[in-house]
Amino acid sequence: MLAPDVDAYLRNVGMTPSTGPWQYFELFPTGANIECVWAAPENPRSVRFYAWSALKPGEKDSFIGMVQQSGYHTETGADGTWLIPPEDTYPIDDGFLITEEWVAYADTRERIRDIVWAH
Repeated sequence: MLAPDVDAYLRNVGMTPSTGPWQYFELFPTGANIECVWAAPENPRSVRFYAWSALKPGEKDSFIGMVQQSGYHTETGADGTWLIPPEDTYPIDDGFLITEEWVAYADTRERIRDIVWAH
């Protein structure tokens, strides 16, 4: 899921991955999906979250509608549509990027680039 250099870096700083199925909002993807949480066992504050899911045709609009009901708004960019959390949400730096084919999540916008499948 992650670029090899990012994977190597996280492992070198003592973090290990724990994976499972996509669990964000109420999107229950039927296609390929993964959620990966990296953490250092001796430092519970050092955590990174990544998730990616393939989307079926039409799921993008349904997912956007669902997150908008939770107060998110959208911002269209060259890479796709960014889902922006409400201002009173912490952290507001979360990165959700959605295209017609997939949705990706990282704990910051910049870290979306760490997900190989989001290129």
